[in-house]
Formats: sequence, C-alpha cells, structure tokens
Amino acid sequence: MTQYDRKRMVAVYNLFRISALEDQRKYYKRSVARHRKAASQVNVYRALFAFLTGLASALAGLLISQAIANGTLEACKSSQLSMLAAQTAAIQAEATAEAQQEFAATPVPSTSESTTAENAPAPNCVIPDLLVPILLVVAVIAPALGGAFTTLADIYQWDRLITIYDAAIENLEVADAQSPLDDMERNVDYRAALRAYAEGTLGVMHDETAQWGQLVKTPAALEKF
Repeated sequence: MTQYDRKRMVAVYNLFRISALEDQRKYYKRSVARHRKAASQVNVYRALFAFLTGLASALAGLLISQAIANGTLEACKSSQLSMLAAQTAAIQAEATAEAQQEFAATPVPSTSESTTAENAPAPNCVIPDLLVPILLVVAVIAPALGGAFTTLADIYQWDRLITIYDAAIENLEVADAQSPLDDMERNVDYRAALRAYAEGTLGVMHDETAQWGQLVKTPAALEKF
C-alpha cells in the first residue's frame, strides 16, 4: 500500500468499502432481523402455552369445586351406579318373569323402585365427565410443548446471536468512522486513514469469526510432530 498513488488508493478504498464493509454490514443486519424474528416467535409460543397451562388448571379447579359444592359430582357417580343397578334389575326381572310364566299363569309384576329410578331427573354430567378431563389433559400437555420450545431456544441461542451481531454492527460503525476523506490533501494522511479503516473492519470480522471457534488452530509443535 505504501507504493500506491492517490488514485489507486481511492479505488482500493471504494472496492473495500463496497465488497467488504458494506457487504458484511448487510449480512449482520439480515442475521439480526432473522434471529430476532425467530426468538420473538418462540417467545410467543412459550407465553401461549404457559397461559393455556394456567387457564386450564384454574378452570379445572373451579369446575371441580363447583361440582363438589353443588353435589353434581356425587350425583353423577350415583346416577352411573343407579343406571347399572336398573339394568341389572331389569335383566333379572325379565329372567324371573320368563321362568314364572312356565310354571304359573300370572306373570310377576315389575317393581316400582326401578320405575321411580328411571323417572328421576338425570344430573348434568357433561362438566365432570367430559370438560374437566379435557382441561386436565391440556394442563399436562401445554407445559411439555412450552418446554420443547424452551429447549429449542436453548439449542439455537437466538438471543446470544443477536447480541453478537449487534456488537459487530456497532464495531463496524467505529471502523467506518476511520475511513479516509476526499479532502485529505496529503497522501500520507489518506494512506494512514485507509490502513486504520481496513484494519478496523477486518478486526471486527476477525472477532465475529472467533465466536464460532473457526480460528482454533493446531499447535505448531503438534503439527511438526
């Protein structure tokens, strides 16, 4: 670079600015936008499943407490038992009637207790039998799905990448501030500014690449061995 004239140094500066600094800056900005979008989407899903977990648990507890207070839960249990008892009694009555018809002229009348049980109003068992189990299933599955998205965020580490690329963009701004100016009269000043500008830009790219371990090299003694 010390042998370049002013015209060639200006050409080198423009080429480096467009091909290196500006291209790298666009890459950093695209990466920040992409990772920030992914992180926001994952956070939305995590918040949604956490909200569903709390809502399902609260509704299930409220419905169960209301069913216990109103006696609906016990009524549903007793109604199921009474239905089984009525079916069993009906089967036994039919069997008894058929057996007596073979030996007697008059059949045995059916009992009035089963008729009374059948005419009794059935309780509304939709909430304890259907809605509460669904809410409990949601309360169990939603935390698992939220944990899966949390694991996904820990694997890809979008927040860390956003921090790295944001710092790289800020450092590029510092390097860009050292760029040579056209009104610099002396070539020595222009050359010094161009060197500082190029070294600063390459230093930012070097530090960003070092985050991924790509600069780890085998020790010279090991290679020689």
